[in-house]
Amino acid sequence: MMHHLINSTKKLDQLECNGITIFKCKISNTTDKQFTLEFFSILLVKSGILHVNLNNVNYQLCAGNVIIVSPGVLCGVSKPEGNISVQCCIFKKSYAATNLFNSSLWQQLQSIAHTSFWVLHAKPLQYESLHRTCKVLDRKISSTSRFYIEFIQLSFIQLIYEIAAVYFESNEEILSNHDRKEKLVQRFFDILHQHADREHKVKFYADKLCVTPGHLNKIVRQRRKKTVKQCIEEVIISKAKPLLEDRALPIKEITEELGFATVPSFSTFFKKNTTVSPTEYRFGAAQQGTGQIRSVSPKLVF
Repeated sequence: MMHHLINSTKKLDQLECNGITIFKCKISNTTDKQFTLEFFSILLVKSGILHVNLNNVNYQLCAGNVIIVSPGVLCGVSKPEGNISVQCCIFKKSYAATNLFNSSLWQQLQSIAHTSFWVLHAKPLQYESLHRTCKVLDRKISSTSRFYIEFIQLSFIQLIYEIAAVYFESNEEILSNHDRKEKLVQRFFDILHQHADREHKVKFYADKLCVTPGHLNKIVRQRRKKTVKQCIEEVIISKAKPLLEDRALPIKEITEELGFATVPSFSTFFKKNTTVSPTEYRFGAAQQGTGQIRSVSPKLVF
């Protein structure tokens, strides 16, 4: 049960409300009692040596270890050595599925369901970066500012990307074992994130990958359950939102930066994909769970 890891009502409430929480725990003594994890869990061992049992297999964890555990794993903790300090990020499967929308990382996380858990060793600089990202994520989860949901999402995606980098660096053979279709999809998303602010046509990405638009669309639909056009639109929206949150940027400048010819064309695109206009998004706060907007109407300079 999660109460074995989370002893704070506030953190349990965050998990229930947001689908994600993050916290630090210091382990001074343990029991031999085992428990089943209910959610995805990421643990960063900061100090000390910790002996854990995952699905009846014993592991010795030390500073720099990163553990990713899927729901349903039987877990036990025993034999702490030294001052044990662990940073934990726990999130629901539904949260990951929703917020890793334009990334191959969700497929990687889902693969944990088959292997149950990963135990990685991060290099010092990698660990420090993970630790900083966790601290930022913790602050965003505890925030009540406008667009805090989007800020949590961006910090969460960054954390998953950083963990994936550690994983692939220590398991390079995994990349070479990916089939050609998965490699094509990953290359597509790499190119998409580089060029989405200028190139909105499927043909551009197909040409970059030396395949036909139809073939690219077929493979992406097979692997990501959405069209190439949908992927392009989602990435453009993900780039547009942080820009709109900066009120110092005129919407006309954002329009040009994202490769749209006119403000009306950008506004039409944004509203089609979010149900609100850029102006409403900039000056409104989404009411969680309703999709409604509390709008403010200051005069904008385009």
